[in-house]
Amino acid sequence: MSACLGCEGVLPFLEEASRHGKGIFILVKISNRGSGELQDLQSGGKRIYERMAELVVRWGQGLIVERGISSVGAVVGATYSQEAAAFRQAMPHTLFLVHSARQVIFAYRRGPDEDFAAAACAAVLAMREELEGSLRRANHWPW
Repeated sequence: MSACLGCEGVLPFLEEASRHGKGIFILVKISNRGSGELQDLQSGGKRIYERMAELVVRWGQGLIVERGISSVGAVVGATYSQEAAAFRQAMPHTLFLVHSARQVIFAYRRGPDEDFAAAACAAVLAMREELEGSLRRANHWPW
């Protein structure tokens, strides 16, 4: 969800998620080209996406569940690896939903196989291997 409405727009979702033992994801930094028009603006010496990350942490403080993870997650674009490292440090209890739709949708353009389904499947499997490897290296592999 986009939290641009502020806490009044997010609190009803937080209450419902808490009541039903569910979670929500807040858009923090997404990777589409135009996203920087708003997310990269500065306010009070911080970029909007940095402020949004702070809000995700604040909103999720009372909703820490299993393994110390908050039920308030963050959507972070997969193309921003440097920011992702900073996000991980700033949001240590936050589950990330790494948005990488274009990597999957346009996978057929990057390889010799122009079959959309096969290329998309291969891209998803490669992404899964990369994520699992990252979690193992960080000792965050939960299963």
